[in-house]
Amino acid sequence: MTPTQRWTLAVAWIVILTAGADNLGVNTALRAIQATGVASAPTLLWALLVHLLALLAALCAGDRIGTRIGNRRALIAGSLLYTGASAACALAAHGTVLVAARAGQGAGSGLAVAAALGLMRLAFPADSRGTAAHRVAPGFALALVAGPLVDGAVAAGPGWRWIFAADAVVGLCVAAIGYLLVRPDGGRRGRLDPEGVLAAVMAVGGPVWALVRSGRVGWRAPEVLVVLGAGAVALAALLWWDTPSGPLHRWRFLAGNASDLFLFASIYGTAFLVAADLRGVGGHGPLGIGLRLTPWTGFMAAATVYPVRERFGREWVSALGSALHAGGLVWLAWMAPSGQLSTTAAVPLALSGIGAGLALSRARVAGLGRVRRDAPGRAPALLGAVPMAGAAVGIALLAVVAHASRSGVPGPHRAAGAAMACGAGLALAAAVAVLAVPRERGSAPRPPARRGPAWSVLRPLALVTVPNGGRRVVSRKRCGVPR
Repeated sequence: MTPTQRWTLAVAWIVILTAGADNLGVNTALRAIQATGVASAPTLLWALLVHLLALLAALCAGDRIGTRIGNRRALIAGSLLYTGASAACALAAHGTVLVAARAGQGAGSGLAVAAALGLMRLAFPADSRGTAAHRVAPGFALALVAGPLVDGAVAAGPGWRWIFAADAVVGLCVAAIGYLLVRPDGGRRGRLDPEGVLAAVMAVGGPVWALVRSGRVGWRAPEVLVVLGAGAVALAALLWWDTPSGPLHRWRFLAGNASDLFLFASIYGTAFLVAADLRGVGGHGPLGIGLRLTPWTGFMAAATVYPVRERFGREWVSALGSALHAGGLVWLAWMAPSGQLSTTAAVPLALSGIGAGLALSRARVAGLGRVRRDAPGRAPALLGAVPMAGAAVGIALLAVVAHASRSGVPGPHRAAGAAMACGAGLALAAAVAVLAVPRERGSAPRPPARRGPAWSVLRPLALVTVPNGGRRVVSRKRCGVPR
């Protein structure tokens, strides 16, 4: 591996780690931010949603921007934007400033992630890009664990403003590495496609705004219906233009994207809801929330990177993971009315984390990774933006369900249970969608299964007989045993 490839991997690792930790970690610091009087609870909800929408827009446009001006310049520009927005978050004295700064953070982070992935494509040949991607994957797994825990510890200690100050320092380091150690690449002419980015943001932002607004004015309000209609039109136009040609490719693309949308909606909505319940009902501080989320994030990270024998296909493994995730959420929904989420929720959270990790590590390969390289329009860019769209929709949907249930049933515990049940439904929908992805015929053969420690015990039996519709003697050479 050349020095350029090492530094490119390092930049991608840092960028993905920072983006993942920033998405999940801020949930633990919301109570600390609200306690200082900077922003109210609805404003903090919008700070989370605007950050995800800006990240979605930057991921949609980041690949085209990197092609136009060069991925190295796009990485530096995104890192500097992220640094400035993080500094503005650290110095924010009003909720509006915090929301605007969080939008800048999302835009800078998305642009940096897209540019880092573009630099990886340029730095590594086609036959080694898969290995490079596997080396970057643990960064996301580490972000799942470190985000809530580290941000909670910082918010409980020095204060929540130091979270964003540390983000600013990380952004400066990434910009310096990109400027000094990453090989420059020249851009080429190409359209930036602003109408596609606007359609993607409207297709997601419209339903998100309508969900949040309906909690106050109801679903029959004219502004809610108008924005929902505009979002539906934008989504239809986006799918009509961007889905690959051919019925099989189009169905595979749509089913894979639906699976990703439902899965990330369930995961991010669960993270927001559990943190809110621990914060508002359990009365725990930022560090306590981070510690109680560790079983969920830790097992999710372990299942994401642990190699599982995919004997029955990646689709079935992903569906099984989504089902386990749904089972954990149903368990949490059953425990919520009794107020046990803050005390004895470690086991269902671990079950949910294992299932979410299995689904996360294989859903992209199962359906979304099968989009052809010559797919028209913005189809490849949508693959990175759909998870952020699901995250925004999931947080808004579960927040609205919890608010509606709180006004209809006595006690906040039952409201959390109803929202958990909604998250379980999203996870089951992800399982159904990933099973609906058609399998390609004539694909590459499945790699042979690895022989684990049990093989050393069973190998002497294989020297005598092997099952093959009956018993037959085999030679030592056939079993791979040296003479």
